[in-house]
Amino acid sequence: MENEQTEFPNKNDVLFVKSDKNWKCNACLFPGRYIGFRDGFKKAANYLSEQIIKNPNEIDYFIYPIVYLYRHYIELALKEITIMSKKLIGEEENFDKIHGLNSLWKKARQNIETLYTKEKYKEDLDGIESYIGQFEDIDPTSQSFRYPFGKKGDIILNKDLTINLQLLYDKMNKMENLLDSILMDLYVNNDYKEEYDSYLYKETYSYDIYPEVFICNICGNYIVTAKITGKRDLICDSCYIEILKEYEY
Repeated sequence: MENEQTEFPNKNDVLFVKSDKNWKCNACLFPGRYIGFRDGFKKAANYLSEQIIKNPNEIDYFIYPIVYLYRHYIELALKEITIMSKKLIGEEENFDKIHGLNSLWKKARQNIETLYTKEKYKEDLDGIESYIGQFEDIDPTSQSFRYPFGKKGDIILNKDLTINLQLLYDKMNKMENLLDSILMDLYVNNDYKEEYDSYLYKETYSYDIYPEVFICNICGNYIVTAKITGKRDLICDSCYIEILKEYEY
């Protein structure tokens, strides 16, 4: 058998390029879309976990990237929930430049409970909060499973841990079930909101006489922006949120 020659990098090698030779391995990237990033990290974590669970010989090495991938999936999901819920509430849709899961979850949960009745997700939200708290205990800055040492040379993951990968895998799938359900609610209701907002006020109301100020047909308060329901009623943002709660998916 002929010995294979060990290869090393060449300066003419191109790393990020498509190929017609093995086209099925061409990955299509869609920048700016949450689902590719969120689901990508979760699927990668699941795939690695499933392979290692079948053959756990090197589990002590793979556990680091697996836990990091799960944690980053959670961070992306919480940021997506916050942005999508802000759209419904009417807040500015800025991207939170933080990595602490507790801080991200606090805002996400507050928005969820603003939009939906607390009873709908109450017990499940407590479950997510417990999971997030456990991640924060061992990885508060998203560094513990990426680097062995911090900037000052200190050991980052300074706890003796034994992690059962099968149990972690099962719990992360439970968490995904709920986060996906919440996100589906938010996307459906955002579509519902966009339908309301697509009506033009000028079809029914004269801007020449009332250019900006309207009266909510539900609470009677004066408003400067308005939503028009399927019945062409003008409603304020607060009443609009209450309507969404009545039609929860």
